[in-house]
Amino acid sequence: MHTQDISLLGYGVSMGAYGVIKYSRLFNFDYVISMAPQWSIDKNEVSHQSHFQNFFQPILKSMGIQPEDTHGKIYVFFDPYEKPDAEEVKLIQQKTPAFSVPVCHAGHMVTARLKGTKIFQKLVSNLDNPAAIRRIAARTRRNAPENIFKILRYAQRKSPLWVFRLLTSDHPANREILDQFMRHHDADMRTLAADLARAGHSTEATQLFRQLGGNYRQVFTPSHVLAWTGELLCYDIAEKAFLQTKHHIPERGAPVILNDDGLYAFTPAGLIPLACQTQQDGFCFSIHTENGHLSARPDGTVAPVSHVMDWEKFCVLQYQQT
Repeated sequence: MHTQDISLLGYGVSMGAYGVIKYSRLFNFDYVISMAPQWSIDKNEVSHQSHFQNFFQPILKSMGIQPEDTHGKIYVFFDPYEKPDAEEVKLIQQKTPAFSVPVCHAGHMVTARLKGTKIFQKLVSNLDNPAAIRRIAARTRRNAPENIFKILRYAQRKSPLWVFRLLTSDHPANREILDQFMRHHDADMRTLAADLARAGHSTEATQLFRQLGGNYRQVFTPSHVLAWTGELLCYDIAEKAFLQTKHHIPERGAPVILNDDGLYAFTPAGLIPLACQTQQDGFCFSIHTENGHLSARPDGTVAPVSHVMDWEKFCVLQYQQT
């Protein structure tokens, strides 16, 4: 601790990020890298909504970071759009000379956007240059795969067709990252296909579902009912319950299809009419049963609700004959 020819660097994430600032004088740190810290763990000192409030304990009093607690050059990395973290950093900067380093749209775990030995080496090499630290964080965040994935998910809500064309194009820019997204984010790809179908782009939706499912040949083309999750609606006749497929394969029950005169369970014995009504809304429609409107859930279940939001409505997936 008293060696003159070395520098001590403290590093912490989340609650550890608080500790590395709070005890920087105790450890005589020359530099501190603090990732999304809190300012205090005393609930009486914190009036804003905090990520850490479930960890507050009655015995923790006057735990806010004070000027006399700190030592060295302190860098606080945080997402300015993550309101609880932004409030923490505001309080820290009121009490200490810390440098703020914004990592936009990264969420609480900003380390996911700044991970890797090379990036850490760049940060360590520029600890005396706050402007350089901010530039490194900004460039790294923009190029991080997680950031690109988040942009794709955001764009998907606005224009699923644009995202589909980007993912399936031959343009070389970020091709490796886009391929990684398609390979390892199955749930996101299925909701993208569902969004395409809901927007009326059934040909593109069918193409994407085939790619996800292995391009199996379709031997019939009924109008399947598609949920926002990217799964098909099924009906278990024995239990009189609706549920969803898993990767478009029914684990229980029979697929539900839509004909001009209503909904049916598509069974080997024929079409069995279902006691429910549909209400059309553009390319989508809501399904009403005696227990309420149907709402598909991410866990594969389907539950009745008193009213449905637009994203909960269903649409038709018309497979193209091959």
